[in-house]
Amino acid sequence: MSVNSPLETSRLLLLALSTRVFAYYEDRIPPLPASLLVVSNHRSFMDAPVLMSALSNSIRFACHHYMGQVPIMREIVTGQLGCFPLQVNEQGPSSFFHQSQKLLVSKQAVGVFPEGTQPMVKFTLST
Repeated sequence: MSVNSPLETSRLLLLALSTRVFAYYEDRIPPLPASLLVVSNHRSFMDAPVLMSALSNSIRFACHHYMGQVPIMREIVTGQLGCFPLQVNEQGPSSFFHQSQKLLVSKQAVGVFPEGTQPMVKFTLST
């Protein structure tokens, strides 16, 4: 995987879906290469490609450990989009911090969706 392939994959996906992205305040984004931590809400599967396209930067997103275990999903998420599945262990968040630190030291962008494990749609019972 080249450093830019997640960005290229994201742009191709958005192009295939006829999705245009507009970015405001681009002057606030540090010039590349730079260590960059992107924290965002998580409403759909399009969040990562949209953020990469808007920032014109490949972003290594932390993702749930099961995404590294499902064969086809693993190749797309880790191979094409450059995400890193969090490890399941008793240390909890330390897996994210350890992996993110290595990426940030090497001047890469790291992304995290704090609500990532929460359901994107919540159903309520109507009375």
